[in-house]
Amino acid sequence: MRELLFITLIAFAFIYFVYEGILAPSLRAKLRLDLFALRDELRDLKIEHRAELSDEVFRELQTAINGAVTRLNQIDLRLLRNTRLAFQNDEKLRKRVARRIAILEACSVEEVRVIRDKYSDLLDNALIINTAGCIPYLVPVFFGFLFAESAKTLIQKAFSLSENDLNRIAPPPAFA
Repeated sequence: MRELLFITLIAFAFIYFVYEGILAPSLRAKLRLDLFALRDELRDLKIEHRAELSDEVFRELQTAINGAVTRLNQIDLRLLRNTRLAFQNDEKLRKRVARRIAILEACSVEEVRVIRDKYSDLLDNALIINTAGCIPYLVPVFFGFLFAESAKTLIQKAFSLSENDLNRIAPPPAFA
């Protein structure tokens, strides 16, 4: 049993190494390029719709995209937790973010909404890429929670057996 556990942990470590060392950086590089392309699309849009696309909307969206490019590898579960805590504890932060969102939503240029949707999808992909390395470690925990109730029931049944029945199912250790 120990050997199987050891081999499983070695396999998980190898999978993690391959994913975090090879796959994830490549996927992040593609996301970064997609974000650059999105920023270029926004800049082209500003040139085409100079009058309709306000400087404020342009700056807010470009700043958001640049922030994602800079912090692409930090978009993970820890960031979500820290953001949730910050929003719970800081009324001014909630108001600033609500104001920024309202500015972007009030923009009449439909392409801005399309860029925001693409941006949101790219951030979702970044979250998946940055947390996928943990999946091999979370699978056993998931199955543990999934089967915990049935395991609890079986253990209760096993120790509700008579001594003879329990010895037949699980013989006592020889040294006892």
